[in-house]
Amino acid sequence: MSFDSVEQAQASGQPWEIYRFVTEGETFYLTSADVPIVYLENTYVPTTLRREEMEETSEVDSGLVKVYIPTAHPLAELFIPGLPPSEVQITIFAGHFTDADVIAWYSGSVASSLFTDECELTCRSDKYILNRKIPKELYQGLC
Repeated sequence: MSFDSVEQAQASGQPWEIYRFVTEGETFYLTSADVPIVYLENTYVPTTLRREEMEETSEVDSGLVKVYIPTAHPLAELFIPGLPPSEVQITIFAGHFTDADVIAWYSGSVASSLFTDECELTCRSDKYILNRKIPKELYQGLC
């Protein structure tokens, strides 16, 4: 069965998500599943982790996803003084326990963090980079 057919099935879906956070010199492999998941020779560790749904609109903030992790997690500790000096990339993969197909559901980078009783990471989609306006070539005539 393909990922789509399992995803659309009423009773046979057993979904999981895995999260890969990559920053300079460190990679965090996390999953919201109850058991470790091995994907591309990396073991994704079960963590208290959740996310909000992504909203697709025509607005500038389209493609934002908020991911919540415990404040005591080593990944959250990177954000205690603010954003780390090097960018933190996030990729969310989705799959089903009953199927071998895996899709890259989301790719982006962490844009901001907020600490309450948990660490809220606001992630901006990679397509945000394409929204940048390229400045026009400016020149000055000879005096």
